[in-house]
Amino acid sequence: MQKKRRLTPPDGEKRSRSSGNEVDPAAARPPAMEDIGEGLRAGWNYYTNILECMNDGVFIIDSGFKIQYLNKAAERVFGTPLNRKCYEYFHNRNTPCYRCRIDAVFSGKTVRRMKNYPRIGKIHEVFETRLTNPDGSYAKLGIVHDITDFMQVEEALRLDEARFEALFRLSHMAEAPIDEIAGFAMEQAVKITRSRFGFLGFVSEDETIFTRHATSGTAMKTCRVSGNQARFQVDEAGVWADAIRERRPIIINDYQSYRGRKGIPRGHVPLKRIMSVPVLDGRRVVALGTVANKDAEYNEADVRHLALLIDTMWRLVQRKEAERNLRVSESQLRVLSSKLLTVQEEERARLAHELHDSIGQTLVAVKFGIENALKGRTVGGLDAVSQLLDPLVPMVQNAVEEARKLYMGLRPTILDDFGAIAAIGWLCSEFEETHTGILVEKTVDIDEEHIPIPVKIVLFRTVQEALNNAARHSEATRVGLLLKKEKSGITLVLEDNGIGFDSSRYLSGTQGTGLGIVSMKERVELSGGTFSIESQSGAGTAIRAFWPDEFRLKLSPGFHL
Repeated sequence: MQKKRRLTPPDGEKRSRSSGNEVDPAAARPPAMEDIGEGLRAGWNYYTNILECMNDGVFIIDSGFKIQYLNKAAERVFGTPLNRKCYEYFHNRNTPCYRCRIDAVFSGKTVRRMKNYPRIGKIHEVFETRLTNPDGSYAKLGIVHDITDFMQVEEALRLDEARFEALFRLSHMAEAPIDEIAGFAMEQAVKITRSRFGFLGFVSEDETIFTRHATSGTAMKTCRVSGNQARFQVDEAGVWADAIRERRPIIINDYQSYRGRKGIPRGHVPLKRIMSVPVLDGRRVVALGTVANKDAEYNEADVRHLALLIDTMWRLVQRKEAERNLRVSESQLRVLSSKLLTVQEEERARLAHELHDSIGQTLVAVKFGIENALKGRTVGGLDAVSQLLDPLVPMVQNAVEEARKLYMGLRPTILDDFGAIAAIGWLCSEFEETHTGILVEKTVDIDEEHIPIPVKIVLFRTVQEALNNAARHSEATRVGLLLKKEKSGITLVLEDNGIGFDSSRYLSGTQGTGLGIVSMKERVELSGGTFSIESQSGAGTAIRAFWPDEFRLKLSPGFHL
């Protein structure tokens, strides 16, 4: 270990340093101080001892960047000088620092600055001033004060302030589009985790598809991403999707040594560290945020901050979606109410027409026939009465059939007498008789006792409406009907090979038609089921309804399907 120079120790004095080695004062003394008196040397020694007791590091550097003095505190932090120049010792450089202020100090200026020493992982406040040697030459006196803890606390306060501001601003973006909300959350996520890159998005209900909604500007520029919206298969994705698959945060602070499936495409940003945090709503992963390339290692605090930000974003999006659904529901309710009144009037008009044109006219004819028979009994006897009454029998029979069709259309008694399966079978037979060009292929794999009573009429009405739509609009030649019991519930599927249509316009409730599809959807959902319809122009239509085993009737008292 190098013997370290001490300023003007008394003649003949030897002193043990922190390294345990003894220093020869005559050898360590600067040439300019050889002729100073004993009193001055004693004074220098006294103040040097004071410097040795300080907690702050103290150093003296001459004009040739040579370390003349280093106290114990500095040596404990930076190590033994070993004849190294100041730039070698403090900064591990081979040449003087390009921002060295020694000339300014020698000119009489006092320099105060903060300096980060990555080699030791510390931040110091450095105070430098000019020191005049006894021979008149200048040296630089420096004092370094460790402010690492203070800076960490200050940085934590700044980050907390940034997090609170981000959450506050995010909470006031209720009127903004979803992509704008996601973009703001993404930029804030990169900022508060002190990362360079990041992206976030939402996960499909079955957790198989991740849709990216926002990418940090730095990542878009580096990767040349053309837009935010992109879909990824979770099973085929790399390390970031582990957070979805494993339903937990993923932190990799040494990406180069990571041996798992990376799945990073060519041209992607070079990764050093990566952190992915999922957001769960109940048991389902609903959103994911990923950040990368923080200078320091990611930790649990970063996980908490990112999770809080994305969770807030998700809840805001959910609230917007709920408000949108409420507005759509209100619009649909107004449309349905209007249509319901119209349908009621149309149904009343239809019934009045049927009663007047069929049953009413038949009864009038029967009335006149009976009157004629009564008049003729005194003229022609019983034979004449019989001849007058015989034509009335088929007329009455036709009236009975017409009445039966009316009440069966309103609510078939077979549904109450024999159940849903028999009623659906009767409905399909009647449909095929009326619409001879359409074949109904019916598959029923369920027992009547497995169909809850409130679902029976919903099944019947759904099949009835679907068949009517197929006959009126689809131009189909075949309709497939499947009703089956599965492990988790009851499934109803109706498919036709017709011309199809744009289902989204009808499900919105704003298409200018009758109740139709919307009424089917409302019936199924009110009875505790789920409803979906798939159709495209020229590709036929598929209607699916499902009632889970834990079905609970959602209807209010007095409401009838």
